[in-house]
Amino acid sequence: MSKVRTVIYWIGFWFLWVLVCVAGLLVDRVLFRGTFLATGIVTTLETWIGAEGWSLRVSELLTAGILGLIDGLLLGMFQWVAIRRIIKGAYGWILATTLGLSLGLMTLWSIMILLVSGRIPVGNDMNWAFGIGLLDSVISGITLGFAQYLVMRRRVRKAEWWILTIIVTMVVTWIVRWFVNPGASFFAFGAISGIVMAILGALGAEASDDLSDEVRSVSAPMPASQIET
Repeated sequence: MSKVRTVIYWIGFWFLWVLVCVAGLLVDRVLFRGTFLATGIVTTLETWIGAEGWSLRVSELLTAGILGLIDGLLLGMFQWVAIRRIIKGAYGWILATTLGLSLGLMTLWSIMILLVSGRIPVGNDMNWAFGIGLLDSVISGITLGFAQYLVMRRRVRKAEWWILTIIVTMVVTWIVRWFVNPGASFFAFGAISGIVMAILGALGAEASDDLSDEVRSVSAPMPASQIET
């Protein structure tokens, strides 16, 4: 009976993780990226710093960083609703997600500035756009995965697998977004990462003090008096 309860709990956690990831990404795209807020940030920085030469490069780099901060903050806040069921408190998760995505976007744009001066080279725009998206996925996967791993490493066993998980998740998410649609990519992001997070959560924490009360209660063996004979 205890095993059945444990399986049901982690299946429920997976559904919750998918839900918060989809909600966080949807809110980000609809209420931030898809509105005047994002374009307003770009316009303000270009006006403040300049829109020519290296001034433009600096404003683009800062824009990438700020957009990444907001993207990460929204996703991190929604994911916190689920991750706190594994890691007690886990407020560092929001900060890690915020900084991880911001660093990823800034790193990508730095590479673009150094290699192609921030412009897509002459050629098939669609091919370059897809390739840049893949590069963005790998870079953001590394920075986001590592940042979140720092929160998990002393609390969850095998936490190092989370870095690879996020890299793969980000790449698959981009492919689904490109060939299917954004909505499907949101689900892919939550579904893939959610499977690994549920497995890591089920393995338990390295330190019992960091394990959430919910996970501890599910993982604890049933009293002998409740075991059917």
